Amino acid sequence: MADDPELKDVLKQLAAANQQMTAVMVAGQEREAKLMAELERIRAEVQTHTDSVSEDSSQTQRPLNAVELGALATRISRFEYDPSQGITFEKWHERFTNLIATESRISEENKKHLVLGMLDAKSYGLLADHARPKELASIAYDDIVKHLTEMFGEKLSLFSRRFLAFRVAKEHDEDMRSYAARVNKLYEQVHSGISQQVPFPALIALLEPY
Repeated sequence: MADDPELKDVLKQLAAANQQMTAVMVAGQEREAKLMAELERIRAEVQTHTDSVSEDSSQTQRPLNAVELGALATRISRFEYDPSQGITFEKWHERFTNLIATESRISEENKKHLVLGMLDAKSYGLLADHARPKELASIAYDDIVKHLTEMFGEKLSLFSRRFLAFRVAKEHDEDMRSYAARVNKLYEQVHSGISQQVPFPALIALLEPY
């Protein structure tokens, strides 16, 4: 039976089929291994890119250092309140916001330091007095902006009217009668709450340089 030609032929066919199946399985395993290797390579590239983006993002969010902040400050004009010329904090802050809009790394603390650093001495002093007993360093940027907008805005509050009144000065070509009339008019506008022991016109006269 072992010498049966037909049986031998069947056995040969089975052996060939087995070899072919083995070859297919080996090829499949090799393809799977290559696919896994390719997937691992892609995963590694994605991770590297993600790490790079995270590092760049971290760098972008780094606050400005003193040198960078100083360079930015040179592009910003000093704030000097003059509502008669349309110079209010709201308008100044709008220009300030436009100037720093392109700097993505500036923090809220940076903004606060810039704003406070750009106030003239009188405005800074008034703000500091207004904020007491708090220190300006402890007040958030948004609150600083809110206080300055209220103090030095288009709509003149009683505080602002008093501020302007105490800045009144006699014009070179103005006689004393006209000057006194202007001071009295200011007194009518700001007298509320001012001590009556020293009349407001007298305070102005005392402050007016000779």
